[in-house]
Amino acid sequence: MILKIKPHDVLMFREPKPFDTDHHLARTTLPLPQTVAGAIRSKLFLKYEAESNNKAKNELKNLIWNNGKEDSEEPGFELLGLFFSKVPKDYYFPVPFDIVKDKDGNTFTVKPMPLKLPGVEGKHIFSGQNIHFEPMSGYIPFEALKEYLAGTLPKSELKNTVIHESRLYVRENRIGIRLTSSKVVRKGLFYRVEMLRLREDVELVAWVRDSAVLYKYLGQEGTLKLGGEGRFARYIFEGEKKIRELTEFWKKKVKPKIQKSGRFKLYLATPAIFEEDSKYHAIPTDTNVKVVAQIVGKPIPVSGWDMKSRKPKATRYLVPAGSVYFVEGDFEGDFPWIKIGSLTKLGYGLAFVGVW
Repeated sequence: MILKIKPHDVLMFREPKPFDTDHHLARTTLPLPQTVAGAIRSKLFLKYEAESNNKAKNELKNLIWNNGKEDSEEPGFELLGLFFSKVPKDYYFPVPFDIVKDKDGNTFTVKPMPLKLPGVEGKHIFSGQNIHFEPMSGYIPFEALKEYLAGTLPKSELKNTVIHESRLYVRENRIGIRLTSSKVVRKGLFYRVEMLRLREDVELVAWVRDSAVLYKYLGQEGTLKLGGEGRFARYIFEGEKKIRELTEFWKKKVKPKIQKSGRFKLYLATPAIFEEDSKYHAIPTDTNVKVVAQIVGKPIPVSGWDMKSRKPKATRYLVPAGSVYFVEGDFEGDFPWIKIGSLTKLGYGLAFVGVW
């Protein structure tokens, strides 16, 4: 199922940076899957504390914490991912980093090319229309995602396919001044807060797995407190056809190409968390496949709130959505995505599988 979320007002997802008298600007980030999962768990936790029926209380406990273990960072339900949706029902995904542009504004895709020079065997460079390029920013719609994974997205349509973030949301600045406990203005302590406002026809959409019990306790619709300052957002559960549509398309148009070529690429549609003892861009693999190249973005710092200990969580660094890994080897999966990295039930590490 999907969980459609429509905020009543602006939202704030503050960066994990100091915000005090020496740091008077609080910027917002984009909503992470963990934020929505946390909002759901907080709502369930209130029901859990008020519940007197033992069976219901146990079901709620297993929803809030994976296997009912209160030290678990993950919930008992699973978010596949979190995306933007534009009415009527078009989804938008972060543009893959192998869709690039040059200084003249030309848009094209790049892929790894092996170097054939002594001493650099096994190394790759990225080849495209121009040797100087940078990843694009923005979003691609659902139909373009399908063609991208199949390797059939026309070069002539790339520029018009990628939409700017301003089509989905805008950032608003608000000014305030600090007050004392008696509501008296503190001289000189102005601050500025950056908020996120979704366009009127835009919603957040969470793809949810194992949703039957979750639906039982959240109901068809209701409200959540989402992001900083506990601002309200309305949610509604709906059936999901696009996941099935994508799966059928992928099995028919993408998987045969991967099986024939013996290689594939992984496009991160949501940020990923890898183990602390590895480089942030190092993707875990088994002996049957080999990552030959990758295009990754700047790591994203993220924290959170520990409900049990009631204190902030340690900062982690995420590989950003849009990152692409080029892999050689056989792919045996039957779905157009895999989950990689840690805390995947929180919506992290959703990687779509495509051809290159």
